[in-house]
Amino acid sequence: MQLARQDRRTAEDNLAGLQLQHKGLEELIATLKDGKGAQKVAEWHAKMGEIRLQDLKLNRDVTRLKEQVVFLENLVGQHERSISLLEEESVMTARRHEERQIQWEQRETELERLVDRMERQQSMVLDAAVKFEEATGSMPDPTLRAVSAGCKGRANRL
Repeated sequence: MQLARQDRRTAEDNLAGLQLQHKGLEELIATLKDGKGAQKVAEWHAKMGEIRLQDLKLNRDVTRLKEQVVFLENLVGQHERSISLLEEESVMTARRHEERQIQWEQRETELERLVDRMERQQSMVLDAAVKFEEATGSMPDPTLRAVSAGCKGRANRL
C-alpha cells in the first residue's frame, strides 16, 4: 500500500514537472514573438533564483522530517518492546500470585484437617478416660478436660 502511494507521488511530481516545462516553453515562445525578450529573461532569472532558494529550503525540511520519522519509528519500536515486556511481567506476576494463593489455601486446608483429626483424637482419649473412670471409679486427669476445652475454642476461632 505504501509503495503504491510512493509511486503515485512520484508520478504526480513528474507530471507537475512536465506541466511546468510545458508552460515555460509556451511562455518562451510567446516572449520570442513579443519582442520583450531581455526583460522576460531578467524576470525568469529572478524567479529561478527564488525557486532555487525555496527548493533548497524544502529539501532541508524534507531531510529533517525524514530524520524525524526515523527517530519516531525507533522510539515507537522501543515503546512497543517495553510494553510487551511489561505485559509479560504482569502476567508472570499474576500467575505467581495465583500459585501462592493456591498453595496458601492448600496449606490452610491441611492445617484444618490436622486440627479436626487432633480434636477427634482428643475426644476419643477423653471418652476413653471417662469410660475408664466409670469402669474403675477413679478420676481421670483433670487437665484433659481443660485441654479439650482450649482446643475447641481455638478451632472455633479458625
